[in-house]
Amino acid sequence: EVLKMQELNAKNAELNQDISAMSSANKKLRKEREANQKLLDELEAKLTQAEQDALNDSTTTTQPKNTIDDLWGIDPQLSPKRKLELYRQKMSVLEYELKKEEQRAKQAEAELAGLSRAYCEEADTMDTVRGSASRASSESSTSSRQPLKSIEESAPAPASMPPILMGSTRTGLHSQRSERIRTGSNGSVLKRAESNRSVKSEIASNSSRSLVGSTRQTLPAVSSAAPHFVAREGMLEKFPTHFNQEGGMFKSMRIMRGARERWCQLTPQGTLVYYKKRGDSTPRAEIPLNDASLEVICDAIANNYSGRSAKELTFTISTTLAQNKFQAANIEDLRGWVTAIRQVHAFWMSSGLEAQEDEELQRLVDEEQNRNQNRRAVEF
Repeated sequence: EVLKMQELNAKNAELNQDISAMSSANKKLRKEREANQKLLDELEAKLTQAEQDALNDSTTTTQPKNTIDDLWGIDPQLSPKRKLELYRQKMSVLEYELKKEEQRAKQAEAELAGLSRAYCEEADTMDTVRGSASRASSESSTSSRQPLKSIEESAPAPASMPPILMGSTRTGLHSQRSERIRTGSNGSVLKRAESNRSVKSEIASNSSRSLVGSTRQTLPAVSSAAPHFVAREGMLEKFPTHFNQEGGMFKSMRIMRGARERWCQLTPQGTLVYYKKRGDSTPRAEIPLNDASLEVICDAIANNYSGRSAKELTFTISTTLAQNKFQAANIEDLRGWVTAIRQVHAFWMSSGLEAQEDEELQRLVDEEQNRNQNRRAVEF
């Protein structure tokens, strides 16, 4: 047992070194991204200033100034046709540099996402190592011939969480089902969960026509073999998700700000699914709308939108688990999304199908939530 503990400690030290190396690389990538963004801003400012000066010179009747020519390094004695050709050449060079910087920024974002995924995998491995180490120490202490409680019995009960659908992220209950199958959990519980989900999907499909009429959206043609349709879909700006529990996001990820365009779909099954772009097969995450504590907060509708800034066109889906903030393109789109989400939530509340599962299934979900609560990244 001592040798096993030494091996586990060595593996733990190696994992800590790998995590520190990834953290330093993450910081380096973030610095490069900030530098590239600063250079992009400077190039855009120069381009805007040059276009504005050229427009002013073309509209004025006075003698053109030499400020633009000095800026671009063009001889003021040249003909206007030759000047325009030189302007076009300079503009093409600037646009090429701008595209190069944008590609570098996208590459940095992709590397940052890969490091985040690797960080999650390393954290999972460390949790497994710690669990095996504590189990080995507890087994070595049984020499006193006194029966001791197992680790699972002595551990405090996990905190209660919202219904099962509220615990689903990115892959939802399917990821939990596959994880339980790999670890050899009880198959009857998973069958009961699948039957409950099929009943809810059937009821939601039967009520899809009323939901579509209320949201004023037209559904595509649906075949009987593949009933996949949505109540509403469109592009929204998605802000980083804020999880309410302690340790719900990485400390290094809290500095990330801003919104990203996401293709959102409101399904009759009671979920708001959003993808990175339109046409993707795998969603970024899904937000269940069948929680009794769900509330849609929209100050623009409540306080009569003034139309001064597009930043006012936001709404927040608030639950006891997380806060998800979105931004619409205009007030009509905002009102349509808020109304549709509230109607889907009201339908599920009135149907009495708030995903009340049996105690065994709820216990499995609570264990999954308790194991992953310290390494949940911000999905946006």
